[in-house]
Amino acid sequence: MKKLGMYILACLLVFGVITPAQAETALTWDVKGTGTNPYTLTFTGEGVVNLESETTLVFEEGVTGQDIDIAKTPIVTFTAETAPVVKIVSADQTKTVLIEFGREVKEEPTPEEPVTEDPPAEEPVEEDPVKEEPIKEEPKPETEQPVATTGTISGTIWYDENEDGIRQEKETRISDVPVYLLNADYDVVDEAYTKDGLYSFKDLKPGTYYIDVYGMDIGYYSTSPQHEGTDPTIDSDLDEDDMAKVKLTAGENVQIDAGLYGYDEEAELDFSNLLLVTNFFDANADKIPGYSEQTLPATYTVTDAITGSDVYTEKVGKDDALMIELTPGTYTVKTEVASGYTVEAMHHISLDDLMDSLDFEMTKASVKALAVGMADEEEEEFPEYDEFLKLFERKATTDSITLTEDTMGYFLVAEIAKAKPVVAPKPTPTPTKTSVKTVEAPATNVADQQTTNTTSNERLPQAGEDKPFPYAATGAGLAVVGLWLLLRRAG
Repeated sequence: MKKLGMYILACLLVFGVITPAQAETALTWDVKGTGTNPYTLTFTGEGVVNLESETTLVFEEGVTGQDIDIAKTPIVTFTAETAPVVKIVSADQTKTVLIEFGREVKEEPTPEEPVTEDPPAEEPVEEDPVKEEPIKEEPKPETEQPVATTGTISGTIWYDENEDGIRQEKETRISDVPVYLLNADYDVVDEAYTKDGLYSFKDLKPGTYYIDVYGMDIGYYSTSPQHEGTDPTIDSDLDEDDMAKVKLTAGENVQIDAGLYGYDEEAELDFSNLLLVTNFFDANADKIPGYSEQTLPATYTVTDAITGSDVYTEKVGKDDALMIELTPGTYTVKTEVASGYTVEAMHHISLDDLMDSLDFEMTKASVKALAVGMADEEEEEFPEYDEFLKLFERKATTDSITLTEDTMGYFLVAEIAKAKPVVAPKPTPTPTKTSVKTVEAPATNVADQQTTNTTSNERLPQAGEDKPFPYAATGAGLAVVGLWLLLRRAG
């Protein structure tokens, strides 16, 4: 009987029904929580515990939070999204400790019946309260600002009283000045009128633009010198052609300012070896540069007719002209236009002949009055219109002009027409034996076989004539406005 009792006790010990070691050490452990993400539990003593928390705990070193052997794993480290409240319960449910990180440790009584065994007397452990450290909030990502896709060109137009190219506080800003926005091909894409001297072109796509300021209609015929002084916010930015080139990028605000002033109304003209070249699109095919016919963008190349070398090339936009002062010599002018167009002829007028034909003193004021007056009237209201048109002579595109020390210059107008479509030749049918016939060609006079080649020295047919006539007609408005453009740039 005694042996049977010992055998049963041995089985109970082997299969864990009674765990004397646990019973003896159930209350011999303690724990302290420290740290802020990661958090640390530091155990003292012996025992097996389980961890519980409503907050998800992420453990390190292979710990799962269950069946933690304090002797083997005295320190447990974990992280959590927020400061957790951790419940540590002994495996035998005899002891429970709550650790709320950031607050003092609380020990809760077990809901079970108290253990009858008295725990061994231990020295009370003074636990330091867990210091609550401020939680560092992750910085919120800044809201992305929209990326700029357009730019702005703006500026100030003022009356440059002392003509020094620098805007002073006492100088007046000018209203109602037309400002034109041109694209890279010199086509006008927008216009604005100044208000208290200010203008602006907004929401422009990145690219190349030109600013053109035109103050002649309100009495300001000259622009101030460009980029004077050291302060770019108060200087004048227009070049000698009253324009400024702008390479605009996205998000950029470019400032283009201009100083304007007048001139001596009675000043005499001072022309010397000037060449003015423009063109017209002969829409009605009458070989006449009509008053309202359009000017096309073109590239003009001036060549020395003696040496064959090019001396100047310029690309101009729609409704614009080339103006250059040359040294005495003989020159030809080549005009290049877009595909689909062809240059048919060049209309010439000598500025000396033009001046001789006018019956009034040629001052800047008088030419301006003529240009403005004719621009405001219809063609048929001028009885001398036809006589004035005869000053222009239609010549071949290869004809040259000669400038001497005594010549004022020339005004050339290229005649542009639509290119004629090229018709492919019809294939010649291959003759067969049954279709071949011998046909004797009719006698032909040798004189009829001769053709006449038009050279640069020969005279072209003139506009509107049934038989040769020494002069071609041209629009008076175009001639005077073109001359006025010359005066404007020269002045």
